Amino acid sequence: MEVELRHLRAFAAVARCRSFSRAAQELLVTQPALSRTVAQLEGALSVRLLDRTSRHVELTDAGAEFLQHVEQVLATYDQALAVARRKVTLRLGFSWLLPDPWAQQTVNSFEETTGASVTLTRIDDPVQALRQRAVDIAVIRGDVAPPKPVRTLRLYDETRIAVCARECALADLGHLDWSEVQYWPLVVNTVSGTTGPWSWPAEQRPKKIVETANYDE
Repeated sequence: MEVELRHLRAFAAVARCRSFSRAAQELLVTQPALSRTVAQLEGALSVRLLDRTSRHVELTDAGAEFLQHVEQVLATYDQALAVARRKVTLRLGFSWLLPDPWAQQTVNSFEETTGASVTLTRIDDPVQALRQRAVDIAVIRGDVAPPKPVRTLRLYDETRIAVCARECALADLGHLDWSEVQYWPLVVNTVSGTTGPWSWPAEQRPKKIVETANYDE
């Protein structure tokens, strides 16, 4: 079996924490999985790196010597990634407005953490842009079925705000339920719209639906 980076990170974490349970929490893996990974490393090297008891974990002489080299390897690897990431530009696509202030805070945090840069690109159809590889990642509102091998990650629910004239009977309401506008005509933007019949409970969906592409107000 070849020694992989995951074996080195597992061993270094256990050696640093002197505990499999604490190292597992740090690496976000289960303790049995971590134990197997370290055992695989020892098997590949044919040497015992750690002395385990029911109360503590200690490095063997061979383990202590090996740890010095492992820490150098991991540090060099992380430095190499940092250098490469400074030259990477992530293309973030979106249609219409990005969530505020989430978008700017997230972009700033990503750039500070990784050293990479982010460019924002407004596009009518984020899914199509991903399919054509015109962007690397996209913020999309609503449920979509992206092309493989693209994966989706649900971020959060946005608050929806109803806008109406002051004279409208709905203007005095502090909260508006979907059922209260069930019988109004629903205009659906099929390109980048975020409200559609799916927003309503199945038994209360609007009766009249008008579909349109993007339009300027």
